[in-house]
Formats: sequence, structure tokens, C-alpha cells
Amino acid sequence: MSQSVCKCGKMIVWATGPKGNKIPLDPAPPTYVVDPEGHAVRSVAMVNHFATCPLANEFKKKPEEAS
Repeated sequence: MSQSVCKCGKMIVWATGPKGNKIPLDPAPPTYVVDPEGHAVRSVAMVNHFATCPLANEFKKKPEEAS
């Protein structure tokens, strides 16, 4: 995984998705998640940076204008 800095100023790491697409991730995973029984469990998953980035709307693809 490579690293870079997002336009929002936060560090991100890049992973490759199953279709070969690049996915920006926050380098520190959330500390805990809740399992189906309601127990807090330490997480090892990384969060997609688009979920936490304050500038995420700036990166959305704009629909092509009709001719």
C-alpha cells in the first residue's frame, strides 16, 4: 500500500480493490465495533477515507451533461 496526503490534510493509504480500482483508506482503524450480540470488539478493519473526509463531496464524479 502506498501513502499520500488528502486535500483535507489527513494521511491516507491506498489499497487495490477486487476490480483493480484504487481505494483511499484512513490509516488508523476504528478502535471498536459492535458485534451482532451488542459486544464492543476491537476492530482491525480500515475505513474508506470518503466516509471521514470533510471534502468528500469534492471528489464525486459529476454526471456527464446531455448533448
